[in-house]
Amino acid sequence: MKTLITVILAILFVSNTAVAQKKMETVVYQTSAQCGMCKTTIEKELALTGGIKSAELDNETKQLRVTFKTRRINEAKIKEIVANLGYDVDNVKGNQENYKKLPACCKKAEDR
Repeated sequence: MKTLITVILAILFVSNTAVAQKKMETVVYQTSAQCGMCKTTIEKELALTGGIKSAELDNETKQLRVTFKTRRINEAKIKEIVANLGYDVDNVKGNQENYKKLPACCKKAEDR
């Protein structure tokens, strides 16, 4: 009986741990991205980031859809990565030094 309880508890622990580790979330962010080069820059950087399953920027709406593993990365870190590239993301302003280094096509219309 003890062995049976131990086995059941072990199975429950392993299955709960596996489910928790695989929890994915998809969030949509508003960005200041302007063009195809912005799309490439942001998507490439996020593709290289651990815990992110996918990232797709819609140039028309400037919305960035990110699917990520909640155990590995969180929304604040994702926003920080995008902002460090020089782009505004939701309520986080882009890093101004990196923004200045962006090509003219990637800058906001009022800054061109």
